[in-house]
Amino acid sequence: MFRPRYEIGICIGILSFILITGCSGTTKPGQSGPSPLAAGDASSSRTLAGASPRAVSQSGSAESPSDNYGILQAELRRIVKTAPHPEQIGACVQEVDSSFVVFEHNGGSGFTPVSSQKLLTTAAALDILGSNYTYLTRAMCAGQMDGKTLRGNVILVGSGDPTIGGRLQPDPRDTTAVFRQMAADIRSLGIERIDGAVVGDNGFFDDERLQADWPDAERGEAYMAPVSALSFNENCVDVFLEAGGFLSGGATRCETAPTSNYYLFQNNVRTGDKKQPARVRFTRKAGANLIQVQGTIPRGSTYHAKGAIDNPTRYAATVFREVLLRQQIDVTGAAALDMDDLKESAPRAAETWPAAVHVSPPLSEIVSITNHFNVNHYAEMLLKTIGRKKSGTGSFEAGCAAVEDFLSRRQLSGYSHDLRDGSGLSRRNSLSPRLVAELLKRMAEHGSQGVFADSLAKGGEPGVLRDRLGAARDHGAAARIRAIAGSYAGCSDLAGYAVSAGGDRFAFVFLLNDPALSPEEAERLLDALALAVSQSRILGANAEGR
Repeated sequence: MFRPRYEIGICIGILSFILITGCSGTTKPGQSGPSPLAAGDASSSRTLAGASPRAVSQSGSAESPSDNYGILQAELRRIVKTAPHPEQIGACVQEVDSSFVVFEHNGGSGFTPVSSQKLLTTAAALDILGSNYTYLTRAMCAGQMDGKTLRGNVILVGSGDPTIGGRLQPDPRDTTAVFRQMAADIRSLGIERIDGAVVGDNGFFDDERLQADWPDAERGEAYMAPVSALSFNENCVDVFLEAGGFLSGGATRCETAPTSNYYLFQNNVRTGDKKQPARVRFTRKAGANLIQVQGTIPRGSTYHAKGAIDNPTRYAATVFREVLLRQQIDVTGAAALDMDDLKESAPRAAETWPAAVHVSPPLSEIVSITNHFNVNHYAEMLLKTIGRKKSGTGSFEAGCAAVEDFLSRRQLSGYSHDLRDGSGLSRRNSLSPRLVAELLKRMAEHGSQGVFADSLAKGGEPGVLRDRLGAARDHGAAARIRAIAGSYAGCSDLAGYAVSAGGDRFAFVFLLNDPALSPEEAERLLDALALAVSQSRILGANAEGR
């Protein structure tokens, strides 16, 4: 006896669903191991589970819904297997609009991140502070006026603003523009002489300038600049090098900014072969401000870099004093370190009054610079700021606790992670690809979603992806990617959003911990994975037929 055709169809459908979902490799948040598609394979591609977008092939003919997903999954698997050590790659690709995980490779395992750490820091900062948050830097007069003379000190009070310096100026050599305006404001009050010192106040943050895990040997590099609530020019000296045009091995011309007596500088960079990339390294002994730079830059080229100073509070106070003098305001005393160095007791509130205030750009712009140009100093200043906001303590530890609180409120704390700083410089940071992918998805639904997404660099345009993603060969695919990228100490990462050729939105995370690969080799591998996503033909949720 035959059963009706529709009953047979129902039975076949149920059996198929059981077989497919039983092999999907889905794991729960917080599991630390990989999600194998099959035994011995660390990659997984979760089944469609009811999602049925209409896919279009390269030729334009209609395909079954799974075809283009399967093509993308196979391509990602193929690229991963080209790596010398595939087990040292973590990957997660997830649809933003449906939460469907297209591809995972060691998705639940912890990897040492580089720049993807900044995604957590900036997301938490936008959530806690809001995109319109601004920093205030004040010049306070502590004393009484006697004609045109201030009988007392000028105190420069910081609140964590990372932007005072040359980065935001039309000419990056113009590092003192903000200080000149503050000095002009002081002079407009009729003050022509300060019978006292210029004092820096960094009390908004704690005194731990370098996170404990950061390598001592690299203290001269800009990416390891010290962190202080009163910071100037990212606590660095800008260095502008110009190579000779004819002979390799010759000296290079050099200009530094700001011009200041605070530091000494020694240029040992030579002119290199025209075809070789620039290789420049900064060194500085602990507690000293003799900045030395060595390496080579290509013949006939120019090069702009930054070297980190020691003691940011004294640096800011010293340069501000020098600016006051150039603005014809006489200062009789020297620059002091901070309020704690004053021999006399701190002035009472009634004796202190504001002379000048600088307001930073809004947080939306600060986050954009942090992620677009991968600026460690900005990330660490944001971390300590949110620590101060949440707990009253501006420290690395309090900042990481604030990020943890943000993750908990967004139901993300169950994913594998360990946070040590805000920038990703510590080698003890650990993130799972799933955590970062889920964070990207949640931020696509956040009130600051536009600010967050726009803060990421676009392939082939100014920012960390300017020379990445094969932009010259496939500008369209590169331009559909917004991401942050970094490479340090044998680790590389690339994470952000990609839009497929069919308009589907994906969050992707690729973490690579393999010292056997050079930074250039790691970049090519991670770029290939991201481009595979943006070149896929999967249709978006709003496309016809979905």
